Amino acid sequence: MKQKAPRLLFTLLLLLLALSLAACSASTRPGSYANGGAAADGYYGGTGDNVSDKEHSSLSSITYAPPASQLIIKTVNETVETLEYDEFLDALTEAVRAAGGYLSSSSYRDGSYNTSVLRTASLVIRIPAAELEGFCSRVDGIGHVTSFYETVDDITLAYVSIESRIGVLESEESALLGMLSRAETVADMLAIRKQLESVQGELAELRAQQRVYDDQIAYSTVNMTVREVKRVSEDTERMGFGEELWHTFMSSLYGIGDFFRALAIFIGGYSPVLLLLAAVIAVIALLLRHLVRRERARAAHRREQEK
Repeated sequence: MKQKAPRLLFTLLLLLLALSLAACSASTRPGSYANGGAAADGYYGGTGDNVSDKEHSSLSSITYAPPASQLIIKTVNETVETLEYDEFLDALTEAVRAAGGYLSSSSYRDGSYNTSVLRTASLVIRIPAAELEGFCSRVDGIGHVTSFYETVDDITLAYVSIESRIGVLESEESALLGMLSRAETVADMLAIRKQLESVQGELAELRAQQRVYDDQIAYSTVNMTVREVKRVSEDTERMGFGEELWHTFMSSLYGIGDFFRALAIFIGGYSPVLLLLAAVIAVIALLLRHLVRRERARAAHRREQEK
C-alpha cells in the first residue's frame, strides 16, 4: 500500500494538471457553454450527448453549442404624476396583477399641505419580460409619465461563461469523487477532499449567480416614483407659441394664487405665535421709547443747569 501511495499522488497531480489545462481552453471560447451544465429554463436550445463516468476524467469529450438567442436584462426607471393618488395605486396594482408581476418593495411618504407635491410612493415592481412593454403602456394610460428611462443589458457572454465554467467544474467534481472512492491512504483522501471542497464551493457560487441571472432575465425590474400633485406638469417644448404663452400666463396666475393661499394659511395657522411675537415687540418698543424719553429729559435738565 505504501508503494501505491506515491503513484496515486502522481496520478492525482497529472489529473489536476489536465483538468486545469482543459478549463483554460474552455474559458477562451466565448459564445459557447459546457454541455455538462443544464440549460436554464429553456434559454438555450439543444442538448448534448450523455457523458460516461470514464469520459468525466477528460474534458475533451465536452461538447459546446451557441445560445439560441441573446439573454437580456431590462430595467425601467420612471416617474408618474397623478391627481388621484389612491385611485392610481389601485389601478397600478391591477395592472401589475394582469401582467403577472409582483411588487418587490415599496415605501410611502406623506407630503406637506403647502407644497405642490402631496404624497409620494417609491415602488420596485417585477414584471415578466414579455409583458414589460404592455405594462408600461398601461401605466402611461392611468397616470402622467414625466420621465422614462429604460436600460437593456446583454449578459449573453457572461451567462455562457458561467455555463462553461459550471460544466468544467462538474466534470472535475465527478473525477475527484471517483478518485476519492479509490483512495487507499488518509493522506490521499485529505488531499482529494480539500480539492473537492474548493471545486464544490466555486460551483455553488456560480450556480447562485446563474439563478440570479435567470430571475433577472425572466422578470424585468420597474423602479417607479409616484407623485401626487395639484396640477399635472405639461411638456411646453411641444406646444405652439400661443399655447405656450397661454400656459405660462395661467401658470403665473396659479403661482400667485398659490402664494397668497399659502400666506393666508401661514398667517392663520401661526396667528397665536405671531400675536405673542407682536406683543413682545410692542413691550420692547415701549421700553425703548421710555428710555429714550428719560435720556432726553436728563439731557435737557443738564443743559438748564449749565446755563
